[in-house]
Amino acid sequence: MGDTLRSIVKDLTDNITNIYGEHRGLSLLGKLLVFHSARQFCFDGERLKRGWVEMLEVGDTGQGKTQQVDRIIQATTLGEGVDGVSTTRTGLAYSFQKHGDTWYLVWGKYPLNDGKLLFVDEAQNLRPEDIDKIRKGRSDGVIAADGVRSGEHPTRTRLIATCNPKYQGVVDDQLFGIELVRQTFKDEDVRRFDFAIISSSSDDKAEINQPRADAVGGEELISPTVLADSIRWAWSRSEEQIVFTDSAKAAVYETARNLSGLYGHARDIPLMLDSDARHKIARLSVATAALVHSTDDIHEQVQVTEEHVHAVRDFLTAIYNHPNCSFDLYAKIRRSEADLPEAEYQAIWTALKNCEVDSVALEEGRERHIFLSDDDRSTLLRSFVTHGGKINRQDLAGELGKTTSWTSKIVRVLKTNRLIRVSLGKSGGYQATPKFIKFLKLAVSRRDLES
Repeated sequence: MGDTLRSIVKDLTDNITNIYGEHRGLSLLGKLLVFHSARQFCFDGERLKRGWVEMLEVGDTGQGKTQQVDRIIQATTLGEGVDGVSTTRTGLAYSFQKHGDTWYLVWGKYPLNDGKLLFVDEAQNLRPEDIDKIRKGRSDGVIAADGVRSGEHPTRTRLIATCNPKYQGVVDDQLFGIELVRQTFKDEDVRRFDFAIISSSSDDKAEINQPRADAVGGEELISPTVLADSIRWAWSRSEEQIVFTDSAKAAVYETARNLSGLYGHARDIPLMLDSDARHKIARLSVATAALVHSTDDIHEQVQVTEEHVHAVRDFLTAIYNHPNCSFDLYAKIRRSEADLPEAEYQAIWTALKNCEVDSVALEEGRERHIFLSDDDRSTLLRSFVTHGGKINRQDLAGELGKTTSWTSKIVRVLKTNRLIRVSLGKSGGYQATPKFIKFLKLAVSRRDLES
């Protein structure tokens, strides 16, 4: 976090939010970026479908994630907060209500906050159908109602969603906190968030428990009125008033390459895919420039510089590499699951060929070992293709014409070499990994496995 951003966060922490701690400062900065994001702008000749920013925060209860937003809304009277429970009654997107013999289309909080900001607390309580209804509006800026009445409504809505872990437990129970994101939202919904923060009850304990007098220092620089004016100014910028320097454009592409390289291999948590990264970096860079009022002499343009892009890079790596998130480590493991060096490819084939599936007793206590045949090996690999990459134990045994105990011997080879993941549940089963797909393609192309 740069010095200017750090001073803004400290001032607002001291005088508005009163939620202390280094990680909570990062959380506050993320929320300020959402508040200061633009509705629309062009980047490198491309008019982005949306300029507004969306943020997700998952954390333990009592960590201040709700109070931070509530106190900004109270101080500025900008933005609206709802909770996931209440929206199930009225509809986050829309609902149909009948009066007499006539049905009416009633728009929900999400479209009604077009051009403004919506804060959804306890988002883990949202109904899946409500999340589905706003999905297209989150990316395109327009939501369509279809039912007894039809209609459209613009949804250029800045979004902050906070939630607790959906199932029992706390953040620290997770090996990788970033996996909590998947508990509430589908992949296609996760992808639409520009970033996610994971907050744990173990964060910032020393700072939380210090007397407020020891934490507060310096005069108030950003009053609630100044903050409100700053947000209104950011909201009023037109796309023509947002300008990237040449060095900022280059920095966006470079940062997108670097961050997608760090986190993009976690395709099951699609927050930083190659195809989305530059747009997310651009949106956050515009918000950063607006927050610090990087502008021209007449205070009209938002001028995005390389410095703002680097601030975004530092912010994202700080929240994603934090121990309670560990997105970097999670993505690294996912990358290792997909990598397949030549030596490993050959070792897997050797392991499959030498996989002992049975033995026959001979004279004088000797045994004849029976290894996996070429036909069974081919059937084994093709079974995953036939079943779309996921097959349960019984179906796999049926494909091979063997018992499940016989099948488990050869499955062990695939599991050991990380070609499959075991899925738990009543029926059980096996999921092919990206490494499996790569292995299979190589096997076919080299005729080790005839197509």
